[in-house]
Amino acid sequence: MISGTLSEWKNLKSYLPEVFSRAFAYLAAHGGDLETGRHEIEGSAFYVNVEEGMTRPASDRKFEAHARYIDIQLLLEGDERQDFITHANHLTPTDDRLERDDIAFYPDLDPAETVTMKPGDFAIYFPGERHAPNLAVTGPAMHKKAVFKIRADLAEL
Repeated sequence: MISGTLSEWKNLKSYLPEVFSRAFAYLAAHGGDLETGRHEIEGSAFYVNVEEGMTRPASDRKFEAHARYIDIQLLLEGDERQDFITHANHLTPTDDRLERDDIAFYPDLDPAETVTMKPGDFAIYFPGERHAPNLAVTGPAMHKKAVFKIRADLAEL
């Protein structure tokens, strides 16, 4: 997991796959005009889901992970807490939809690390990294974010 801000991106980009820079360039070109929904950048291999909704209490958190895609979650409006677990490779999914939908859900596990996001903050999750997005910071509130989905082979890791 990598987190940062758009203003820090220029210092990080030389260390990360070039496709990540394409995601941020797409956001710079379309950010304010992006409607909610799916926007294909390079077909199903690289696209962005723009999501808007209420954050949920931490008591309702659901950890998820992906097998084929990298997530770049970038907050556009509001605030959001995301929890992640770095020590959970042994967990068995409670709901495994990896083959069909590239998502599996996992049991709640403490301790978890937390990142609190404001507009312009991002979090990057690589395949297999368990994360619980869309959590409330102080109480449920509206937020809007762009979730870039990048097929892992495009990152040439």
